[in-house]
Amino acid sequence: MSISSNIQKAIIRLQFKDPFSGWFLTQSNVVLDKDVKFVKININRTTYELHINEDIVNSSSSDSLKNLLQHEMVHIICNHLIDKRNFSNKQLYHIACDMEANQY
Repeated sequence: MSISSNIQKAIIRLQFKDPFSGWFLTQSNVVLDKDVKFVKININRTTYELHINEDIVNSSSSDSLKNLLQHEMVHIICNHLIDKRNFSNKQLYHIACDMEANQY
């Protein structure tokens, strides 16, 4: 599924607030995905894929989406996707990562 205009607007808003994150997202593959509960980030070789639930995108304002995208960017910047393999309790690791991302 293609990226929606709501996501495009949110990325543009993020570019004004945080140019690096906005630029990074324009280089990433952002996919609307009904099978994802909220948001899921994957690393596909050298590219990040950000899968976002389509219903959330359609029901959220561009400002809310901007904040969601910025939160996910913190996970990428802090290497949360790469470091998770070093932790046995994945659920506790995800909670700790979300707490760290929410600090920003």
